[in-house]
Amino acid sequence: MWRQTSGVLCQTTTLGICEKLMAKIKMWGRLGDPLGILREKSLHLVHLSKHDVEFRGDYGTIVDLHGHGFSVTGHASAGTVTSAQVFFGSKEVVDVKNADLDATHIAQELKQVGAVALFSVFAAGDDHLVGSAKSELLDGSIGDDVIQGGAGEDLLLGNAGNDTITGGEGNDDFMFHRGFGVDRITDFEDRGSHQDVIETDRDMYLGMEKRQEGDNVVLDFGSGDEIIIEHAQVKDIGRDDLHFT
Repeated sequence: MWRQTSGVLCQTTTLGICEKLMAKIKMWGRLGDPLGILREKSLHLVHLSKHDVEFRGDYGTIVDLHGHGFSVTGHASAGTVTSAQVFFGSKEVVDVKNADLDATHIAQELKQVGAVALFSVFAAGDDHLVGSAKSELLDGSIGDDVIQGGAGEDLLLGNAGNDTITGGEGNDDFMFHRGFGVDRITDFEDRGSHQDVIETDRDMYLGMEKRQEGDNVVLDFGSGDEIIIEHAQVKDIGRDDLHFT
């Protein structure tokens, strides 16, 4: 059961605990290639009602926004977006549920920046990103996110916020840049044919300290940036697991 508590929409568990409602974002295939969505330099408003807004691009991209209170003021759509879908032709590539987004901001970004804005506008805030069996780029953007890569060989970016990241099956690349916060990797593997890697900036790599805390390994980069690798041993995290750019 969903309810409002101190301005936060939450779900009451069997223990009476309020769990914050997170936007759930599911993606199929790497956004951009091979679909070519990122060629869309701007998206044009083609339909507007109180509950639905549709944008289209010149190369087959369709963005459908659903919510309430939509209206047109100049070049922006006022209101709140609660769900969204992105299509490339007839193929659905992004599905967003449980959102609480400013329609005005989204409309401005899609018109001015185009498909490049899809990551920043949909993944802002505390999100649950879910991949598929294909190889994806899943970018949590700003917020405390839960990121699940699925079965493909994924590129997973937590970015700012304290994120929980699960790569799933496949050889996954966990990428971090300075200022990402304290992120947790739940299923890092480097055995047999399954070889995950952690990739950081060069200065972060050179200043890293590695330590064991209980059943977990902590990679400490200073300035509050830490990666917690669950169910791992320091001796098993070597140079082949850690890369820098």
